[in-house]
Amino acid sequence: MPNPISQFINHYNLTERELREAFTKATHDNSTATNFFSNFTYVAHLHNGNPYAAFEEGRDLLNRCQAFDSNAYTLMHKGTPYYWLSSAAYLLNNFESLAFFLEAAVTEDVTKNKDPYKLSPALKFILLEGDLPDQAAYRLVKDAQARMQRSIDTYNDFTELPSSSGEFTLSILREKLLRKVFLPDNKWKSIVTTMISFSLEWDFRNQLLDIRPSQGTNEPFFIHLFKGCLLFESLLKNNPNPRYQPPNDKTNLEKELRRLQAPLGFHDKSKLNINGKTLNQVLNKIDIESDKSLPTAMQYTGWLRNTLGHNLGWSVALNKNQYQHLFEMVISSCLHAVACLY
Repeated sequence: MPNPISQFINHYNLTERELREAFTKATHDNSTATNFFSNFTYVAHLHNGNPYAAFEEGRDLLNRCQAFDSNAYTLMHKGTPYYWLSSAAYLLNNFESLAFFLEAAVTEDVTKNKDPYKLSPALKFILLEGDLPDQAAYRLVKDAQARMQRSIDTYNDFTELPSSSGEFTLSILREKLLRKVFLPDNKWKSIVTTMISFSLEWDFRNQLLDIRPSQGTNEPFFIHLFKGCLLFESLLKNNPNPRYQPPNDKTNLEKELRRLQAPLGFHDKSKLNINGKTLNQVLNKIDIESDKSLPTAMQYTGWLRNTLGHNLGWSVALNKNQYQHLFEMVISSCLHAVACLY
């Protein structure tokens, strides 16, 4: 089996003494760790317009560091490589990896900085604070903020918004949900990163519909929509409001919708029926759907959850109009859960 020390030394042209000294210093000082992780070629690849090389070499660097000295690796502040890897992932349209590395950078900043809640570049990114200065990935954060804002605008265009809350804003989303990524409970980290990746990846998935064969796979679009449905269900089940928390972990989406029908605004109880549809029926119905109410959006989200959650082998030809309408309904249902229950 290859020796991780010799691998590291040979790959980066360092002596073992130099490497151990660098690890020791970086373990005890955050700025030294930042300098250490900034002196490898993956950073130059990113700045020179090669995000693929940056992503692959950055991951390889972290793997080699972890193999060389796992204890020191745990102690070192790794916010810098995580941040650059998240930026590379964004440019590669790999939004799940973006969210993964971005949350990792935030965790490093929150747990290892002297001033943990000072808005570091990673914290600004995950909060979608595209208007704040001092961000190396400023252009990407600005773009991510605009994409989320578009989803929020879509939500605000639906009818039967909660009457007490007024217009939903990005600031409200930050305060009600996104800031929960700072909490130690992993459930919030997973929910926040899913909200971000689900919202951001629609543009890329939508472009794929233009270039696929007419009888091509629906897998990227089905998985994307199902992730949003699962996010909606998770937002309901994990809501922090003491009045609305579920009685147990065995509840399902329809039970949650019925239990939460009052705060979610289901005045027409027929909208609570989310069973008995095939995906073919859902797609046929979306083509003629004119009801822009949130109960209708949540019903479609439920139908998608119960069709895509059990079968990917549907014989349907999903088109861009259907995909856009369904995405808008699912993301609006997610935002509605935050607006009403958080």
